[in-house]
Amino acid sequence: MKTLKDVDFFKYLISHKNNLRTFTLEIEDRDPNWMYGIHNHAEFVGYMNPHDNCLWDALIPGYKDKLEPTIQYKLKQIIGVFLLENGNHKIITKIFKSGYNSKVAKKQVHTYMKNYYNQHTLNHKWVQIHPF
Repeated sequence: MKTLKDVDFFKYLISHKNNLRTFTLEIEDRDPNWMYGIHNHAEFVGYMNPHDNCLWDALIPGYKDKLEPTIQYKLKQIIGVFLLENGNHKIITKIFKSGYNSKVAKKQVHTYMKNYYNQHTLNHKWVQIHPF
C-alpha cells in the first residue's frame, strides 16, 4: 500500500501516462445518497489518500448501468480531476469496458460536481485532462 499526497499521486499517475493499465480500480458498493449523480464509484487499489485515510477515489462516468461492486477494471484514461479544498480529490476516469458514452459522461460529471458542491460547499476546481 502506497500513501501518496495529492501532488505525489498526480505526479505518479503522469509518470505512468503511457501505461495506465498498471492501475486497478475496484468498484465500490456505495450508498446511493453519496453518489451525487455518478453511480459508478471506484478506488485505486493500493494507493491511499492521507487526507481521508481511504484509497484514492475514482469516478467512472459514461455508463447508463451501475457496474457490479468489487469487480476490478484497468484504468484506460484520466478525463480530469475534481479538486477539493479538503484534499479528497476525485479522479474522473475511463476504464477498459464497452458501453461508454461521452455525452452521458459529461452530463454525469456536471451533475456530480453541482450536487457535491451543494451538499458540502467546499471550494473546488475542475481540471480537464482529456476529452470526454
